[in-house]
Amino acid sequence: MAATLPLAVDPGSGYLKVGLAGTPFPALCYPAVVGHPKASLSALLDDQHGIYYGYEALKRSCMLHVRAPCQSGVVTNWDDYLLLIDQAISAFKPSASDTDIILAEPPLRPLKERQRLAENLFESSSVHGLHFSPTNFLALLSVGKTMGIALDSGDTVTSCMGVYEGDIQLGSVSQFAFGGRDLLQRVAEIMRATRRMVTAGERELARFVKENCCVYAYEEVPPEKGKEEEAKETKLPDGTTISLKRSELMSVTETLFKGSGPFGGIIPMLMKSMEGCLLDTRPTLLKNIVLAGGNLAFPGMAQRVRYEVKHLLQPMTEAEVTAGDDCAYAAWKGASVLGRLSSIKGLLLTRKEYEECGFRGLLNLS
Repeated sequence: MAATLPLAVDPGSGYLKVGLAGTPFPALCYPAVVGHPKASLSALLDDQHGIYYGYEALKRSCMLHVRAPCQSGVVTNWDDYLLLIDQAISAFKPSASDTDIILAEPPLRPLKERQRLAENLFESSSVHGLHFSPTNFLALLSVGKTMGIALDSGDTVTSCMGVYEGDIQLGSVSQFAFGGRDLLQRVAEIMRATRRMVTAGERELARFVKENCCVYAYEEVPPEKGKEEEAKETKLPDGTTISLKRSELMSVTETLFKGSGPFGGIIPMLMKSMEGCLLDTRPTLLKNIVLAGGNLAFPGMAQRVRYEVKHLLQPMTEAEVTAGDDCAYAAWKGASVLGRLSSIKGLLLTRKEYEECGFRGLLNLS
């Protein structure tokens, strides 16, 4: 039996977060990237193995091939993905043999991916117990709810899920390959009009603009005819300034509502998810809409989503939208909450059970 509370692990496409269950914030949080040395420069690196993770990899990006092993909720490089998770767990707790893990995962993760990850954690890392849980369900737990609809938009994936009395409404689950990187691309396009964007460092400036300058209207207001819009100067972390119009900054976040390509926007996605829930549960779920993920962390986003949802509903129908204080950490915080509950012992698949029943035990892990 594991001697301590479980580790909560959220290996998102953008950032990997690890910490002890029951704590308010993850102890480790860094970009989910792995860097391998370029053949001609490996002798210049101070690590004999030459593998770097997170910020350490980004700092040496000129000498490394830096890759994100998970894209749009799908693992694209298993070797790097397993290295990333093993490194995070061992950095926090060197001995995994007495450690239970609560692992956040995308709601539509293929079973074969879960099998491969479990195989690595049980056989290579020798963890004691394991439980997978969808990020949307964990987002609800992070704000003290066991029923509601959770809309989660992270770095590369936006997903929606309805949960009623702790049970996932299977017909409500949807997922799109759209996230913060798509908004970042829009910011970069705007910035290219005034300066060249080439290096990874300059892309980080675009990230700064996205996270600190982008705005949206409470409800969409058309520009005044015949009036030229003034540009506002913004000082960037590198000391330079850039002139950006409010309409340009609004066009970035409006993509969340108007959609792009096959992604039709978060409001149609939310309503479709609602339609996939049982009819008698919908009034309760509408009063418990929860926003999660760094892509929905803009101030006042909950009010805008509520306005858009109410606009589509029958008069007098109630709808309430909640966004936690740390939207970007919602899934990890939910895993932290789950890990301190006494019921977690019954949810964990132990290494002994895995050895006895193999992958069959994974079917009931979420």
